[in-house]
Amino acid sequence: MKAITLALLLLTQLSIAADSKKRTDFSVMTYNLENLFDTKHDLGKKDWTYLPLRFKQSSKEVQAYCRELSQWYQKSCFELDWNQNVLDKKISNLARVIRTHKDGAVLSNLPITVGGTTINR
Repeated sequence: MKAITLALLLLTQLSIAADSKKRTDFSVMTYNLENLFDTKHDLGKKDWTYLPLRFKQSSKEVQAYCRELSQWYQKSCFELDWNQNVLDKKISNLARVIRTHKDGAVLSNLPITVGGTTINR
């Protein structure tokens, strides 16, 4: 983790140095990417909750997995429809946040560095 942080800081400094004649300010932001899943099952992962509802309803393996969960997680597992439209909206919202992260105004200069936290595999 320290190596990644150091590398990001170095890249930021290089970007600032390369662009220092043009820019007088810069921004760095982080964004929590928790639950940013694709819509496909990854072999060996328990990502059943974040799949399209049509697939979950037709898969005996998913149904068995969801039944083993606590009541709250069962509800999410059986009812959440994590489809391509939901994923596209989540990515679109992420892009909007990056473009407008400073007081809600559209930025003329995008952040130099954007760090992702809680990245799920």
